[in-house]
Amino acid sequence: MVGIGGDGFQIYDRMIKERFIEGEITNTYSGITASEGLWSVPAGVNDFDSVLAPGATFMEFLPVDSGDDFSKCVTMDKLEEGKIYELIVTNLCGFWRYRTSDAVLVTGFHNKTPKVQFMYRVNRMVNLAAEKTTEKALQITVEKTCEKMKIPLADFCVYPDPDANPNRYVFLIEPINEITSFDMKALAECVYKHLKEANPVYVECVEEDGWLAKPEIYFLQPQTSILYRDMMVYNGAALSQLKPVRVIANERQRKFFFSLRQNCQQKS
Repeated sequence: MVGIGGDGFQIYDRMIKERFIEGEITNTYSGITASEGLWSVPAGVNDFDSVLAPGATFMEFLPVDSGDDFSKCVTMDKLEEGKIYELIVTNLCGFWRYRTSDAVLVTGFHNKTPKVQFMYRVNRMVNLAAEKTTEKALQITVEKTCEKMKIPLADFCVYPDPDANPNRYVFLIEPINEITSFDMKALAECVYKHLKEANPVYVECVEEDGWLAKPEIYFLQPQTSILYRDMMVYNGAALSQLKPVRVIANERQRKFFFSLRQNCQQKS
């Protein structure tokens, strides 16, 4: 099976193996690619890592904690194992330099060439009160919560609500099967617990500064994410360019996902 792999896609990778494939299968993950070019190649089968391709384009790497300080950019030979960088590329066609918004983790080296793994999109960070919660932190929060609460997870998205007072995160969790009754209070506390672990700065914004309220939690109707994908394709989007909606970024997305919330009763 050939496809996209990496930390941010583990939900789908696991779901395919558990629900649709019987027996063992070999995976080849395609590395870091985009319509603009190919920046890494697979490190091997069944391996999320990919090896950077030095001749594909000119690559620079901005440490994700450097913000917009481009003086901190380093070239491939200066990469450090265990650090996360935003990939910046200059293509070989027109010498156009731009930020890809792809955050990659340096996992090691193949000979002297760095191996990387896609982690998250930098521009999908939630930042209502300077807490800078990454897409990865949201994923960890939801996966740990669903494991703890025994919820069969299909997908999820988060809406950073700027109109609530104080501002808050709204988690929309899509289960595989419909859930009509659940202990939503316990679910909300479980999400909050794991979100605090995933981003300690978030705790300060809630409990110390009062800038953020605790999150709200809803269930989505099953297959909501598939319906959104089909709607986007019907309206002309290229299927190969669609990415999962992890952070709701506009009013159109908000209206769509909020309209498909389940009417789940509080379980006594």
